[in-house]
Formats: sequence, structure tokens, C-alpha cells
Amino acid sequence: MEFKSETAKVRQYVQKYLDGKEVILDIGCGTVEKITPAAIGIDMRFGLADIVVNPADIYHLEKSSRLLKQCMGERADVVFSSHCLEHLADFRTVLSSWTQLLKKDGLLILYLPDERYYDNFRNPEHVHSWNRDEWMEICIPDSMEVLDGGLDVGPNRYSFWVVLGKKRKGSWLARFLGSFRGSRSSESGA
Repeated sequence: MEFKSETAKVRQYVQKYLDGKEVILDIGCGTVEKITPAAIGIDMRFGLADIVVNPADIYHLEKSSRLLKQCMGERADVVFSSHCLEHLADFRTVLSSWTQLLKKDGLLILYLPDERYYDNFRNPEHVHSWNRDEWMEICIPDSMEVLDGGLDVGPNRYSFWVVLGKKRKGSWLARFLGSFRGSRSSESGA
């Protein structure tokens, strides 16, 4: 099967997470296609971008643009990015920024090249090279948890995808009971 873009390759896996979502940001949307036609495209170059940002602004999108806030309101349902993160030197700052753009039940969906199937350094614009297992172990922001993901490999396919959701804090009852149990055990000398 021939694909127009990296985004087209991952769509089959993540479409169910996009259906019914009102505000979807496609960061690094490029010039070929966005993850959904209604997604707000953000890129450092013209093309499909609804918002063109300076390279430095991609690190702090939560602060960078009044236009972004006008387009999305307060927060996004989904932040999607395909084959963009490996181009950004301080990926931890970027991920922190992108998670701050999300509603409390928002999703971060990433599609990244896997170094076991693609030589990232063949592309001089890539400053990072990960495999899926390594990325899952060291790169997930503390505020997020893995909901879904997998490898996408085959002819002209060399990537992995991951869907992250914000970690849910326990119910008020669970927190209450946990603090109650903790105070009882300290009273008993345990």
C-alpha cells in the first residue's frame, strides 16, 4: 500500500481516539495532510499549518501564541504529532509543553521512527534516535500514562505509535481511605 505521508500510516491505529474530539492539534503537520481535516495544524513552515510558529516557540506552545488560544479555546482534546519529536533537541521540555495544552482527559498521540527499522541519523535534521522499548522506558512524561501503542513496520513502514493519557488521580473516596489507613497504621506503631 502506498501512503502519502507518515500521518497516513498511523491513522488506522489512532482514528478511534480522534473520533468525536472537538479540538485536535497536529504539531508538525507539514505540507501533505493533517491527521484530520479539521485539526489545527501547527508547523514552522507554511503548507497546511493554520498556525506558523518560530522554531523556538515549538518548545513552549502553551505560552507562545494568542492565535493558538483563539483557535483551540482553553485546552485541546488531542495533541497529535507525527515524525516531529526526533527533530527537537530538548524533547522533554517539548513534551511537557504539549501536555500542558491538553484538557484533563486529553490525549497525546505520537508517531515516531524506530531506530531498529530506520536509520535516524541518515536524516541530518534528526537529533534523536529511539526504539519503541527505550522510548517507553525513558521518555514518557511523569504526568502521563500509556493507553495504547505498537509497532508499525513493513514495506516503507518503520515507526512506532503511542497514545498517552493524563494520569488520573484516585477518587476522593480512595484518597480518603488511603489517608485514613495511613493514620491508623502510624497510631499502631507499624
